[in-house]
Order: sequence, then C-alpha cells, then structure tokens
Amino acid sequence: MVHAFNAAVDAKVDGIAVSIIDQLAFNDPVERSLKSGIPVVAYNADAPAASGNKRLAYIGQDLFNSGLRLGTHVYANVEPGLVGVFIATPGTLNLQPRADGLQTALSRNSQNWRIHTIATTTDPNQAKNEIRNFIFQNPRPSALISVDGGSTQALGTVIRDFNLVDQGIYSAGYDLLPRTIELLKSGFLNGIVDQQPYLQGYLSVTILALCCASGGILGVSDIDTGYQFLQKNSTKVTHLRQSRFIGNSDKRSNIDRIGSLLD
Repeated sequence: MVHAFNAAVDAKVDGIAVSIIDQLAFNDPVERSLKSGIPVVAYNADAPAASGNKRLAYIGQDLFNSGLRLGTHVYANVEPGLVGVFIATPGTLNLQPRADGLQTALSRNSQNWRIHTIATTTDPNQAKNEIRNFIFQNPRPSALISVDGGSTQALGTVIRDFNLVDQGIYSAGYDLLPRTIELLKSGFLNGIVDQQPYLQGYLSVTILALCCASGGILGVSDIDTGYQFLQKNSTKVTHLRQSRFIGNSDKRSNIDRIGSLLD
C-alpha cells in the first residue's frame, strides 16, 4: 500500500484517498504528498491524532464506537459466557478498534464474559479452519463475532455447514459481501454491521474533487459514515441487489447520475 501511495505521488495525481491501517507507515508518504500539493484524505481506517499523520480528513465509520454498539447487541441477546472474536489481522487500524470496542462494551456490562480473540488471516479457507477449530475446542460458546468482512463470511459458512443454528449460538459480524448477505437472509448470522462503504468511496472522491476544483478553498472535514445493524428482515437487506446501482431498482438512479458529473 505504501509503495502504491508513493507511486501515485510520483505520478502527480490530483488527490489521494487511502486506508491508513498502520499508525506510522503512512506518515512520511502523506507529508510528502501534501508538500507536493496533493491533498490526502483517509477512508475506512485512520491513524490516531497522536501518531503524527497529517491527512486532511477521515471519511468512515467510528470503528471503536461501532464495536461498542455491536457489543450492546451481543449482551442484549446473550447470557455472559465465552465469546470467540475473529479478526483477520490483529493490530491493524481498520479492525483492531472494532474488537477493542466490543470487548469494552462486554466488560462494562458484566465481568463474566470470557473473550478469546482468534487471528483468522485474510485467506478465506484458513479463516474457516480457524473458526471451525475454535468451535470444536469450545462447543458451547455464548457468541461468535467477526470484526472483518472475510471472517464474517467464513463464520456464517461454518455455522451453515455444521448446522449450528439450532444450538442457539449468537453470531454477528461486519460488511456487505454478497455471500454474507445470503447467509444473513438464510438465518446463519444474527446480524451484520454496515459501515456504508459506498459513502466512504463516494464522499472521499467528491471531497478531493471539490478541494482540487476550488484550489483548496473549500474546507475538508471528517465525515462519520455511520453505523447500521442489519438483521435478516432489515429493509436494506431486502433491497440490496447485485448491481452497480444503489437502491431497489436495476435502473440508473439519481445518485449514479450525480457520480457521472465527476467523470
């Protein structure tokens, strides 16, 4: 990612949006970009202010808060006990804050939660193996929670393949991967968190375009893209389609026409 970032600076692009998943790795490239007159915004993941990163704004979900809010769904539906928390890459700034928020929410509610964090890696088959092994070793968990899209899809797949729904294990995760949506609709996941990825990309490009068009006069500010907890019968879930268009129609909508103005 840093190599790609530096290549973009060398190519003298007009603006850069980047997912800052490490506290320090992007500091120098961002500063170099800004000194070259190229505006930079972070999306999806952001370095804490104390890290020294000088990006102009963050567009994305408040990740720690999303973990806190997911934790409220867990303790509202589950008796305190063992919780398996699955994370593809522990420590990265797009995922770790979610896990931290989840653990904070549960510990505030009761000291009887036992939280085991399992690194699943970004390989989907390895993720399924790690989740399956945890369940075999801990056959009666209170809840199984994934904090990234790949692990969430793997979790729903394992629950389906091993017929775990009847055991009453609460399961939830993140992101709107097509297979994850189908697993949610079929009842193999209790809920998933939508971090509004469309907005993260759309607003990042829009802000950069306006910044460049105005010569930097228009201000660039942080935008929280919000938190939505989707369940099997959520209206948004029933309207999601396998299409580039947003909403419940296969036809081009106003929002897509707006996007074409930036082309």
